[in-house]
Amino acid sequence: MKLYQRLQDFVSSSEMDLQAKQIELLKPFQERLLAAIKTVAEKEKYTYVFDVTMCAFHNDADDLTAAVRTELGIK
Repeated sequence: MKLYQRLQDFVSSSEMDLQAKQIELLKPFQERLLAAIKTVAEKEKYTYVFDVTMCAFHNDADDLTAAVRTELGIK
């Protein structure tokens, strides 16, 4: 039983360490992405920019994805 508890503690600790490392590694990209979105939004004079991945409906005419990809240098 003690061995099983140690294993569970190890798994839990490892998952927390992995999550912390993922956050650490993604932070620079997220900051760069948000800066690109802000640049495009200011240039196009948008007041709000929403993430539509969870949106039931959106109009493709206002999709800024291509402009943000260009700003990031992604083709």
